[in-house]
Amino acid sequence: ERHGVFASVARGYKAGGVSVDPGIVPGTDPLTFETEDLWNYEAGLRANWLERRLDGELTYFYLDRRDPQL
Repeated sequence: ERHGVFASVARGYKAGGVSVDPGIVPGTDPLTFETEDLWNYEAGLRANWLERRLDGELTYFYLDRRDPQL
């Protein structure tokens, strides 16, 4: 039998900029957009039983997303 615990943290972003598509109705969409920031947290457990014939994993994810580009 093997058991394990794991965790990770990662950060990402998308740079802001200028909108090149004016949208369906000109003047209704913003001409610029802000940078999007993201933190990803992950933690979990892994295990196997019965001489490695049965595996199991339990994982928790949390995304902290700021200023999403919609």
